Amino acid sequence: MKRKAAIGVLLAAVLFTGMQPALAAHSLTQDEMTQAKVEANKLVRKKRVGFVFRSHADAEVQGSEQAEGEKGLRGEAYLLSPYCNVMSLQLEQGRSGRMDFAALEAAAKTYQLRLRFESRLFDREAFSKARIVIRQGGKKIIAPVSRRYTLVRRLKESALEGGTVWHRLGIVLDISAADLDDSIPVDVSVEGLGKRSVEFRGLAVGGAFDSYDTKVPVFPWSPLHEKL
Repeated sequence: MKRKAAIGVLLAAVLFTGMQPALAAHSLTQDEMTQAKVEANKLVRKKRVGFVFRSHADAEVQGSEQAEGEKGLRGEAYLLSPYCNVMSLQLEQGRSGRMDFAALEAAAKTYQLRLRFESRLFDREAFSKARIVIRQGGKKIIAPVSRRYTLVRRLKESALEGGTVWHRLGIVLDISAADLDDSIPVDVSVEGLGKRSVEFRGLAVGGAFDSYDTKVPVFPWSPLHEKL
């Protein structure tokens, strides 16, 4: 009787205080996965679409070691829901002609965080050892299931822009959908690239499972490597 009474009190608290239980993020059903692949196939021939994403945030580091004088560090983050993850992978596979059905199945259960950096001073060791902290609600820390790197690309600005050489790098983290709360945005901190951390805030997780935006392909996200 005491146990039932305690449960009743807890339910009453939820009803009267507006408390909500954690909502697991959305993994795709087989029908939703098929829908994502069909939607992606419509975009395969559209060269202006590089990948699709659920939410996006920019960051610019000030006061870091890499931002002193003429140096600098810029960053942007993209969060791909399982729907966007499947679409982006289907786009890549459709264009290459190399299909990996197991990878698509895994993508349907996974969020993907893509971090792209541009640095005038490139420190390979600093980027490979950088601590990336993914939080929800300010306290809950999400552990990614994998971390991979793109190749480092060099881009030289035109003479009119100053002729500066930028180093471009992508870091990709896979996150199990079961580990995310659908109702709370994600905040990301990258530590170890300078005196201050790089912050990406308010990346939306929830919403319509099939909502997405597109990104122009200005940066190649494949191939990915386990080590930088």
